[in-house]
Amino acid sequence: MLIIRNSRIPGLIKWLDVAAITIGPLIFVAPGHANERVMHHEAIHVRQGKELLYLGFWLLYLFYFLRGYFGGLAVAEAYRAIPFEREARAHEADLYYLSLRPLFNWWHYRGDE
Repeated sequence: MLIIRNSRIPGLIKWLDVAAITIGPLIFVAPGHANERVMHHEAIHVRQGKELLYLGFWLLYLFYFLRGYFGGLAVAEAYRAIPFEREARAHEADLYYLSLRPLFNWWHYRGDE
């Protein structure tokens, strides 16, 4: 995992207000947002990405976003409904989460069980 601080990349996503973005093992953090909670949220995404060999993560991420959006959710709601985001938000404050997290735990955040 490599953290790139003061990055402009998160700001390129104009339709969402994001503090950081994870691409593979790289975490791009917007200026002023490199706090413990954001870093842990993104570290959860790195773990999710590893489980799905990164490409699978992005394909499923896009699939879940599009499913929500074309299912009638607004852009921000579709983003928040992505299982990867739901898991990361649920545990971003728990700094021990990654040491205890079962493999593929994001599966339980699909909301369609």
